[in-house]
Amino acid sequence: MSQIIQQRTNEKWTWGIVSIPLLFGNDNAKGVQAMTWVKNRHDCYKRLTSAMAKDKRYLLFEVDTQNDDIFKAIIAVYKSLKLNVYYHKTMRGFHFLSITPIERKVWAENLKAMMKAYNQGWVGMALRARPNKWINETDDWVEAGIIMHNGQKEDKELSFLRFCIEKQRIRAIAKKYKLVRYRMKE
Repeated sequence: MSQIIQQRTNEKWTWGIVSIPLLFGNDNAKGVQAMTWVKNRHDCYKRLTSAMAKDKRYLLFEVDTQNDDIFKAIIAVYKSLKLNVYYHKTMRGFHFLSITPIERKVWAENLKAMMKAYNQGWVGMALRARPNKWINETDDWVEAGIIMHNGQKEDKELSFLRFCIEKQRIRAIAKKYKLVRYRMKE
């Protein structure tokens, strides 16, 4: 059996989905908020951003192992919270995304426990939505699935997110979720 060599791409930046839900429609009483970006002390630019839910979070997680027992243990956390979860394989492990907002306190307790047990080095606020860290990583990201835990037969929003991630429709993701562009660690 040949060993798979992991080779980094030359890319330094990527896009990540932020764990803070955006507010739309009746949930967004304040409407759209303006954010000011200062280029220098003479030029100011305003960019419109959606309001964010301060008391809710999405449970996002990643592990850098493909150990089946760890995978099952993480899925068990989502099941205990009755959260549908989309997962996909990465070069070294898995990404897990649930887009059902949960209370911030419940999110913090579960995320802290998962990080302590399975990934102490992960920050926990954003999860990479672009497979640009490793060469040929796109091939792994299509090894994916959705596990339902809330009694529904289908989760259309989660299926749409899966489609957008697999097809790299970053702009479509940005219409529904807060994205952040960040520098990847070497």
